[in-house]
Amino acid sequence: MLKSYLNTIEKFDSGNANSGWTLVSINESSWIPKYGCNSCQISNSQYIIFGGVNTKNEFAECYLFDSINENIVFKSKMRNPNYFYNQCSQPILYKGIVYSVDNNMPLQFYDTRTNEWNILRWNQWNPVANS
Repeated sequence: MLKSYLNTIEKFDSGNANSGWTLVSINESSWIPKYGCNSCQISNSQYIIFGGVNTKNEFAECYLFDSINENIVFKSKMRNPNYFYNQCSQPILYKGIVYSVDNNMPLQFYDTRTNEWNILRWNQWNPVANS
């Protein structure tokens, strides 16, 4: 089976269910077509899209997508490249921080105020490991 990676984002306007799904073309020059990305809504109209993989590489890039203007811009890089192949956990936004974890990676978090990714390692939050 031949895989095809597209330069599009599927968008659904839940406020207008009759509009259905629409495709938004990505015109950011640094975007490389991929799958297995993850995303998190960080404001009413803004989402971060991060990670992913294609046939050659895993990616660490993080982009900001504005659903009203339908544009996407590069923001930063994750500490470790990652793709989210089984979506075992949905990223969450809490007090301006996006937390994301996958099966084989430590918890990575993105600070929406500083535009930086960091890693929280097991021994930093596990009280048993710190005793």
